[in-house]
Amino acid sequence: MSHRELTTALDTQTATSDILRVISQSPTDVQPVFDAIIESARRLLNGLSAIVTRLVGDELHLSAFTRVTEAADALAKSAFLIPLTHGSLPAQASVSAQRVS
Repeated sequence: MSHRELTTALDTQTATSDILRVISQSPTDVQPVFDAIIESARRLLNGLSAIVTRLVGDELHLSAFTRVTEAADALAKSAFLIPLTHGSLPAQASVSAQRVS
């Protein structure tokens, strides 16, 4: 196994451990778990931002996201209630995932 593969495996294991710790500390509140998933995913993928959505009925709701500024955060929250019939990429991905499962 190469040094890069070992580093990736360790980073993944650390992220998983962080998320499991948050789950154990917040057994009845899912928001801290979603926030931990966002931060771990952003860090692992070396991304600028990340979002977690959840399907509620036939709409996608924003559950967690990388915070920027109060104004940008408010805009993201207000704009992110997406019907599955919407042509957006998140809606299409959710519909595709439902077909597979």
